[in-house]
Amino acid sequence: MDYHYFCETLSHLMGIPVRLYRSGKILHQCSNVEFSPDPVSLVLSDSLSSGQTVQFYESSLLFFGVIHAKKPNIAIIIGPTFSVRPGSDSIHVLMQKLGLPHEQMRAFRYYLDNIPTYPIESFLQVLCFIHYFFNKKKLSVSDLIVQNVSLASSQTERTLPPEVIESEQEVIHNTYQMEQQMLSYIVAGQPDALKSMFSGPPTGRVGRIAHDELRQLKNTFVCAATLASRSAIQGGVSHETAFAMSDFYIQKAELLNDYTSLTKLNMSMLIDFANHVEALKSSGSYSKHVIAAIRYVNKNINQKLSLDQIAGTVGISRTHLCAIFKLETGKTLLTYFTERKTTEAKRLLTTTDMPLGSISEYLGYSSQSHFQRVFRDQTGMTPLKYRNH
Repeated sequence: MDYHYFCETLSHLMGIPVRLYRSGKILHQCSNVEFSPDPVSLVLSDSLSSGQTVQFYESSLLFFGVIHAKKPNIAIIIGPTFSVRPGSDSIHVLMQKLGLPHEQMRAFRYYLDNIPTYPIESFLQVLCFIHYFFNKKKLSVSDLIVQNVSLASSQTERTLPPEVIESEQEVIHNTYQMEQQMLSYIVAGQPDALKSMFSGPPTGRVGRIAHDELRQLKNTFVCAATLASRSAIQGGVSHETAFAMSDFYIQKAELLNDYTSLTKLNMSMLIDFANHVEALKSSGSYSKHVIAAIRYVNKNINQKLSLDQIAGTVGISRTHLCAIFKLETGKTLLTYFTERKTTEAKRLLTTTDMPLGSISEYLGYSSQSHFQRVFRDQTGMTPLKYRNH
């Protein structure tokens, strides 16, 4: 087998990059357009170390295919490509993941613009064919998509209650209040809060919106994707990116045929939306120390944080952090922390029935009166009036 020739021909036919590896080392790379660092770094470590003979990965709308031919210890990685061309927000997130400076945005966009789009099902069909060609084993598109959902959801799956993982019979859905809480985490860009929420016991049931169980599950998924995309837009993600993500996940859901896989994909989708909002809220043209401070504050919004504590976590002095934070954001770190606490208070007042005293204690205020005074200064109304409004 001439693997070099095979990879070159495949790359020319599909118009997307193809790489050849042996024993974890790259032997050959074919691409109509190149970019450094190679986006394959997003999935390279997992794809080469996995024991699976064929894999499908996606990262911020980009997807890759990996085929392992075990006898000669060969791996072929195809991609990136996408079913919906990434918009500005997704490109920004990808640049963060690749560690690219803002100055490389034009070159990175040019690279992506020269890669053709592929429907997910067509791309998976190509992977199934190549896998059969090398390993003489037949797989279906649904086999691949289910495997991908299991890989992508492994982090979440460890925290899920047994009744969610094991049940194939009962359709579990959230009540209205829990739905609003879930969507508020997306608006606020809090993926960790979503994961914690998924680890709790499920409640509620959606009304019948289809004649058969599978269509019911998929219709519910479409509703969740629609609501999540609107929440992400509210959180700052662009319309084009949010709708592209929604289309992408709905396409994947349509290829699934069991409750467990659809449930895992639904959780992965919601966390992905929250991750996009979080990335946007903590990014911009800020230095790494300011971004680290913003992320630390956002993640510990309910803790009693001191400036020294934040600076110690970031790894620079308090004086230096306060100076560069004010210079880059136009506000003091203390002001930012107060604004974020107020935003979290608004979310709790809107989506929960927590008493004011409990909210005050949760957000780390010294007293309820202190919480009410700060909230009124920030919003122009008392917490109770805001909740009633």
